[in-house]
Amino acid sequence: MDQATSNIVAKWFQKKYQFLDKQMIPYSMRCIVGCDSCCHQSVEILNWEVPLISNYIVNNLSIDQKLFLKKQLKLWFDYFDLRMPIRKVLRSKYIFDTFHKQVAKDKIPCLFLEEKKCIIYPVRPLSCRLHVGINGPENCKENPLNDTIPEAEELRKKVLSDILLKLPTTLTLLNFAIAPLFSLEHRIPKFEEVQLEPTL
Repeated sequence: MDQATSNIVAKWFQKKYQFLDKQMIPYSMRCIVGCDSCCHQSVEILNWEVPLISNYIVNNLSIDQKLFLKKQLKLWFDYFDLRMPIRKVLRSKYIFDTFHKQVAKDKIPCLFLEEKKCIIYPVRPLSCRLHVGINGPENCKENPLNDTIPEAEELRKKVLSDILLKLPTTLTLLNFAIAPLFSLEHRIPKFEEVQLEPTL
């Protein structure tokens, strides 16, 4: 993606984020400050969100934070390699289903979780913005995969369909997406690309 296109898409996504944040205000009260339980699972990200998050990391995080992220990312890839089957090309089901559940079971924290706060919060991906546990924060510690509330799920479908009508979109893991920033692209496995389709 060239820089001009990247800037245009980034601005479009920022408007989407603002819209979503306003829509989520009535439901976000279910979450409490300092609760980071839902941040202990793998994070899915749309390919169009990558430049926005990458730029934020480059321009807003300190050198110490970046060094810490690289260290944690290396450890995460070690964890990933241990739990993934040895295949030339990994099936997307393993990554977005089996591995996703394993991360939640092992309560592996998101790379961007620092002192119970998200250090990329202004540009956190759609999957994070729209996750509000249906059973409230008291159940999230036991189950980070606590299903999101129906209102947020409906909003996710509408926003995603709007995006897919305008832009062909693929899905990846956030950790895969930022690996090139830290010269760790060689750690990303070959896997079946997930092409998203409109849900409405």
